[in-house]
Amino acid sequence: MSLFADRRVTGAVLGVLLLSACSGDPVEPIVPTFSPGVSEVQVDASTATQYVQLGDTIKTVNVASAATSTGWDLSFFATTVALNSGPAGPGGVSGFCLCGNESVSNARIQTLTAAGERAAFDAITASSIPAESQFLNESLNARISGWFTGTGAAAQANSARTFVVIRSRVLPIPLYGKFRVTNITGATATSAGGVTFEYTMQAVSNGTLPEVRTATVTVGATPVYFDLVGGAVSSAAGTWDIRFEGFLIRANSGASGGSGHLVAPPQDAPFGSLDLAALRALPNSVFGQDALGGPFGARPWYKYNVTGTDLQIWPNFNVYLVKKGTAVYKVQLTGYYDVAGKARVISVRSARLR
Repeated sequence: MSLFADRRVTGAVLGVLLLSACSGDPVEPIVPTFSPGVSEVQVDASTATQYVQLGDTIKTVNVASAATSTGWDLSFFATTVALNSGPAGPGGVSGFCLCGNESVSNARIQTLTAAGERAAFDAITASSIPAESQFLNESLNARISGWFTGTGAAAQANSARTFVVIRSRVLPIPLYGKFRVTNITGATATSAGGVTFEYTMQAVSNGTLPEVRTATVTVGATPVYFDLVGGAVSSAAGTWDIRFEGFLIRANSGASGGSGHLVAPPQDAPFGSLDLAALRALPNSVFGQDALGGPFGARPWYKYNVTGTDLQIWPNFNVYLVKKGTAVYKVQLTGYYDVAGKARVISVRSARLR
């Protein structure tokens, strides 16, 4: 039922209201309510980011540029779920985790099913919606941070920060590289403008670090992808290592990309002194991937490897509230595998609360 339909009043009811008004009795306002059904969709997020739009019916949508589109509300890639807000997009979508199953035991989580958790989902009503201040926009915990100082047009490069990048899926030995931003020109309130950086990355795992090169990219309304091995601007569908977007530099890893790159914290040593031996000497424990800090990232919807040997994703059936404009939806992720056992095929159910 649409909100417009909820506002309709039959002729008979209108007549009663008018009669009541004429008699001098106070008229109680008609408060529209929303009583939709539950809608479900299955999202194949196995090879690329997929986008979902919430509504009376939840559906997948094609998005040309997530960074500029308001036509999507949630994005999915593998286990990563993002809201269309903050660094993810311009939609202003926010969320809140009710998280009733957040502390469920490993033994208990193995007994949970989509059918069994439907009753708990249905029981959540508009009375569960928290104060506006409790809803959070999407955020990104980027591994490449602190590469500039100041804000907006006053931003300046922080060339003292050198970042070490590993192409982690290159076997048998990963490719190592490093880069630092050396200059920023023409920055605006929303974008870094011209970004100049120095970089080098191995082309083959048994090779040396090539000679340091310098590149400049112009960061504006659309993301700029860069291949540190090829030494050229690339594309989302091509080979890339780092991505410039506004005042963000993302690595092709975790919440930012599917190539599994790893990034170490900024190194204090001078850029020129960090040779290949120094890069390889960094302990594995210091490397990490880009991660989301929004409601789905901070309070995950699943547990992993709960038996210690299964190496599987187990949904915990937490319910999230997702707000777009004035509308609020409840959302529950109920599966990570399709009927044939294919991974990264995420089942989602939703219903509008307000």
